Amino acid sequence: QDYRCTQPLTDDTYESEAKNAWDIDAQKSRCGCCQSPWFQRCCCCCCCFFVAFLLYAAFVAFLYFNISWSNGFQTYALSHPNNIFAQPVLPVLGLVESLAMGQTVQFGRWQHELGDNFTGAAMVWMGGFDQVRDSLSNPQHRTYNLGEHPLLAGHLPDIARSRNVFLLALSDSGAGGDGSHHAFRQCFIDTCMQHWKGRMKDETANRLFADLASDSARLTPDEFFNSPLTAGLPKFAVRFLHYLIFGIDPFDEALHKLMHDFFNGEAPLTYFLWPLGSLSSYGNALEQVISVYEQSPALTDFQIQAKYKDMTKRELASLSAVIMRMAGVQGFQQAAKVVLGAWGLAGFWPASPGWVDQKKVWDTLDLVNETELRLYTIECLRLDAPVSVVHRVAQSDFDVIQHKMVTRFPAGTKIAIPIALANVDPNFWGPTSFEFNLNRVGLEENFMGFNSYQSHRDRECPAKSLVLDVIVEMLKHLGKVRRSAN
Repeated sequence: QDYRCTQPLTDDTYESEAKNAWDIDAQKSRCGCCQSPWFQRCCCCCCCFFVAFLLYAAFVAFLYFNISWSNGFQTYALSHPNNIFAQPVLPVLGLVESLAMGQTVQFGRWQHELGDNFTGAAMVWMGGFDQVRDSLSNPQHRTYNLGEHPLLAGHLPDIARSRNVFLLALSDSGAGGDGSHHAFRQCFIDTCMQHWKGRMKDETANRLFADLASDSARLTPDEFFNSPLTAGLPKFAVRFLHYLIFGIDPFDEALHKLMHDFFNGEAPLTYFLWPLGSLSSYGNALEQVISVYEQSPALTDFQIQAKYKDMTKRELASLSAVIMRMAGVQGFQQAAKVVLGAWGLAGFWPASPGWVDQKKVWDTLDLVNETELRLYTIECLRLDAPVSVVHRVAQSDFDVIQHKMVTRFPAGTKIAIPIALANVDPNFWGPTSFEFNLNRVGLEENFMGFNSYQSHRDRECPAKSLVLDVIVEMLKHLGKVRRSAN
């Protein structure tokens, strides 16, 4: 149809037309489409759009605040991906829910109300111990997600310049991958993870541990755990990890000034999240970190090799920067806070009998018994997993039982792997699953907090041993401070 007025308005006729906006004859003479003057038609369209938007937003909000309705809607939408009414709502609802869904207290509440299997953040969640174990024990097909969060592909390493080398978005060989995940992961391990044990025992490490102990004695708990990169745990995490992994001098203020903006706080993480990353200005900060890594001792003699899929120094530095930002510094600090008692344990689980003050247990441990300290660390992380959820993508249709009803989801559906739920599943750990017991039978071999299960380690955190060893040393040094203060 012709959406233009048949007789364009002029300055002379505008006032008269405005006065006769509701005159039928004037409407007929002006527009061949909706029989109204152009300005009335615009107002009509805007009002209709605004009302439709309000109804749309209200529906999304209703689903967001009603767990059972949201689960029901997303179960239908995910199992009927071609439904024209459900699909306009699902991406927005999924995005909104993903902003908080990965928090243990959030999806723990969903699991408590809906059972081990449910839908949320536009994903299917299967949280039983056996289901998570099977997911971690088999090849995984991946997409651009960080757990439940969709990622901005163009900001991941090193897509904008060469190719995708982001490990979390690369599929395994047995699940549609071409071997790149294994090759790039091994390149990182062989290049960056070979000298950390020796550095852990040298004078530089001892000085950093001493500085950390001094900070714990003079700072309040809030200052110790949450200061900027000038003191406490945040400063230690950034400097110590970069020293162990890359050999970067922890006392070189010029280098750490270059990396400051990228590792200070949590705001830089938004650079990688969709759609927030489009508004983020941390691209230059990332490039500065990549430049520092390229010149670090770990990468000085780097050579391109076929066994690593011809990974370049730039690609490895880019991958390493994102790993350190998302998992290294971020994940390590989260784990350290859990173990050192920045907050209590277990009380945030709806089925938990109460809160656990892990510091009281820490104060009773033998600080020279590394086995005991390691089990204490693992039990803390079992009750509050720093990496609460990872993801995979279904390669074939699959059935899920919810409330004794079977729903079939198609291939391509995103599946959440909630490690945190599996770590406290009463069906596996028994009726004491929410209680603290570092002597729990099968604790270490069945703990899945580092994205692996027993011998299935293809996607295990490359720094698992490093993180556990560093935290054990922290427990020793800071434990002495606590006991001397008491």
